[in-house]
Amino acid sequence: MGVQRTFAGVFHLRIEGFYHDISDWISRDYQEDDFRDDVYINVEDVEMKGAEIGLSYTPIPDLSASIDYTYNDAENKSAIAVTEKVAGVPENKFVIGVDGLIPWINARLNLRGIYVDKIYEDLPTPAKPAEEMTNTKDYFTVNGRISKQITNKLTAWLECENLFDKDYESEIGFPAPGRNAIVGLKASF
Repeated sequence: MGVQRTFAGVFHLRIEGFYHDISDWISRDYQEDDFRDDVYINVEDVEMKGAEIGLSYTPIPDLSASIDYTYNDAENKSAIAVTEKVAGVPENKFVIGVDGLIPWINARLNLRGIYVDKIYEDLPTPAKPAEEMTNTKDYFTVNGRISKQITNKLTAWLECENLFDKDYESEIGFPAPGRNAIVGLKASF
């Protein structure tokens, strides 16, 4: 559920709340020392509640800046839970962005900076109640895209993820890709 409002014709604010009551949440149980077939476990009951807040500013038609924040309070509500933490779910995420037209080449530029705080991975379970909690480190990456409309029906674009080649893990033991670029051509008929 949420609300949106535009102020002074240049600010757009949105506030949204969410609540998820999840039965049979499947989570990954990381086994670094002992590989077994039962890597995925049923956590049973998970509750997620939180909010998303976004503010954008458009001072002129071809330029805008935005900031978005997501707070997610995820809790393991299972009867046999050893901890309230939930693996694989960040509590805080920020996205800042700039979108604009580069007038001298008539191309659109989109930049997004994404910050994600720690994500829990290894958690104590009923089978391993003494398991030490582990988590990823927080990280900040920047993605960019530039696109140029060649004709009314043809647009070329270049997109780059992880623009500054940041080393990070969104899951323990699984390094995220380094800088990568995609070139595309879109035709509309």
